[in-house]
Amino acid sequence: MDIDYNDATVNCIIRPQPSEVGRYFDEWVNINSDLWQKERIVQIRRYQSIECRDGMSMDTSSACWQSIDVFPLTGDLPDKKTGDTRQYLVGGVCFKTYREGKVVLEFCWIHPFWRNRGLLKKNWEIFEDKFGDFFVSNPRTKSMKGFLNSIKYTAPQT
Repeated sequence: MDIDYNDATVNCIIRPQPSEVGRYFDEWVNINSDLWQKERIVQIRRYQSIECRDGMSMDTSSACWQSIDVFPLTGDLPDKKTGDTRQYLVGGVCFKTYREGKVVLEFCWIHPFWRNRGLLKKNWEIFEDKFGDFFVSNPRTKSMKGFLNSIKYTAPQT
């Protein structure tokens, strides 16, 4: 993971994160998911932090993953090691549920090569089915603002 982080910060190389050979990401990555899945999500969060310059506050500890559910955005890509295709993490959408039951979309990041393919819009209904009305955290990028406008998002009433 540190090699990927160094590549991103020094060489501006951002890599989709591979699943373990023969394994697949859970539908929702959370505190009960395997460590390798959390490591891949943390790397995606690092990439998002570098791009948005918002600081990095995610790790693989149980304390960090309390009340967190991350929807992995995946794609099947060729794997040079196996000569076959493999599932890769190309983004993630992170939700946090707070004590009072308030749910917040904390971050969303998609690899640049996978953007503008409708991944977020295609899965938005899944998020609404799981969480009902939820908030979207600030600050919001220009792209996120445009997306939220396109789906006519309105924040829940408090």
